[in-house]
Amino acid sequence: MTYSFTNTSFNRIYNQSAASYDAKKARYIHNFNNGDVGEDILDAFGDSYDPNSIYKPIEILSFVQKLQDKNCWLARGLYKKLTSPDWDNGVDQTERLREEFGFSCDEEHVGDQLDTEFNYLFTLTSIMMNFHYFNPSQFDENSKQWVNANKADSWSDAQVEMEAIVEHLNVMKPMRLRERLKDALAQTNAS
Repeated sequence: MTYSFTNTSFNRIYNQSAASYDAKKARYIHNFNNGDVGEDILDAFGDSYDPNSIYKPIEILSFVQKLQDKNCWLARGLYKKLTSPDWDNGVDQTERLREEFGFSCDEEHVGDQLDTEFNYLFTLTSIMMNFHYFNPSQFDENSKQWVNANKADSWSDAQVEMEAIVEHLNVMKPMRLRERLKDALAQTNAS
């Protein structure tokens, strides 16, 4: 699948003035040179966790939103040209845009194409955010840190993980109650 709005949006941002913050970010992302905008973004996002990186993870995530916003404007422009009367004596109003986008579609499919590209960018963002179907955090007594130990990426997996959590809590409840009672007794004896 060719993500034509996304590629066009990326190229337009990339070709903005050298002083443009977004253009600098696009050039940085492009330097990963995977031949695919999505893969370049993922690499840039991974690199952004390096303390010496010039961009923070949130800046790469915001760039994806910038692409989607630009995609919407490009789709609107194409749609308007496809639905407008021919003002230039038989000249195809969409020819330049179709060449730039690298694809052609009828007016009724502009939204479908945009939806496909939105879903791609949404998936990309979900991957970057480590978004899971189910991923609750819990306190680890050994490390004294909050950890995500019960990840699941489907409803059936989430049900299994939730059942394991409930079983663990049912075992821990009586133990914690005993500990609290012992602590209360110790405090009473100390008084």
